[in-house]
Amino acid sequence: MVRLFYPFYLLIDFFRRREEVRILMYHKVSNLPPEREVPYCNVPVASFEAQMRFLAKSELEVVALDDLGGWLEGGSFGRGRKKVVITFDDGFQDNYLYAAPILRRHQLPATFFVITGAIGRNAPFDHLQWDESSLADQAAHPEPWLPMTWGMLGELKEQGHTIGSHTRSHRSLAGLTRSEVWNEISQSKKELESGLQTPITAFSYPFGSAVYGDLNEGTEEALREAGYRFACTTKWGANLAGERCYRLKRIPVYDHDTLFDFKCKVVGAADWVGWLKDGWQKRFRRDDKTEFIPTIREEEEKFPSTRRDRHEGICDRRRAEPCLGGGPLPGGEGGRGGGRGIFRPLQRGFSRYCRQRRVYPSPAESVGGFLSWMVEEMKKGGMISSCR
Repeated sequence: MVRLFYPFYLLIDFFRRREEVRILMYHKVSNLPPEREVPYCNVPVASFEAQMRFLAKSELEVVALDDLGGWLEGGSFGRGRKKVVITFDDGFQDNYLYAAPILRRHQLPATFFVITGAIGRNAPFDHLQWDESSLADQAAHPEPWLPMTWGMLGELKEQGHTIGSHTRSHRSLAGLTRSEVWNEISQSKKELESGLQTPITAFSYPFGSAVYGDLNEGTEEALREAGYRFACTTKWGANLAGERCYRLKRIPVYDHDTLFDFKCKVVGAADWVGWLKDGWQKRFRRDDKTEFIPTIREEEEKFPSTRRDRHEGICDRRRAEPCLGGGPLPGGEGGRGGGRGIFRPLQRGFSRYCRQRRVYPSPAESVGGFLSWMVEEMKKGGMISSCR
């Protein structure tokens, strides 16, 4: 669809004069097997190299996230009306091992959002789900899966890149109590500033969806009080002059993106996918994120049962202490993600499909898989016969 729309986009864009900034969102850059059951948000090294080469040779200007300050307040960049910002979430070591040398070769700046509670830990991130292929790769090549160390972050800073916070434990913020939110936001900032001896002004929301309740006015106010200047979400789209600096949109890059797909994303021909994504999220629940478990601590590794106990304690405490959202979490009973009328059976079926595969994919990736799965379920139930 994006490719079919491209010629029409060029015609529309010819008459535009507005300045636009598109922020790219990466997670892993590594040579992993293609994503199947679980989206671990990887981009192959060769694809990343081709993408950065394209940006370096194109008329698009790649700028640092810190450069957006005056422009977001209504100023002008002055040269070229389309800009690109490169960001990475979580802080995988493959960002340092594979992505950073490519960025240095093409002289491109980037921002790395890291989970401070995981820095230097000798164990993979546990806020994501992995399939058999990814687990096998972790066993064979553990380094790219580990969180970056303080030394690696220091080298990235010396190379001219920006380091930002992705909280301490990668929990969805808006469902937390005010004290928990402040600890995730402010403490992670202090840890980074102490470890890197540099001001930290950029933040990335875990999961990053306002529709699903990962952020709201309360989290924005907390970021402002903590001293952050920018915050990135996962809302798909371009940023325009005067954009809310604590709700910056981003565009994800996937392992199956061709170079033409990537070009469509950075020039704006794929911006319309953001409307589809918003509508999708308003109709389908995301069961696994509203009460997300923080990063496993040392005592939980020794006594696994404490993880569930602490999770139940968190739920009990939130019922007693109002969460920052001030109401029911989205996607639950009465939430915007609950689904109504004709959409309710689809919503329930999609939630079941995601739970079986431990995956909550993007709309563009999931429609075909969900429909195929639904047909198979109907065959199992005898509602339709198998074609031979």
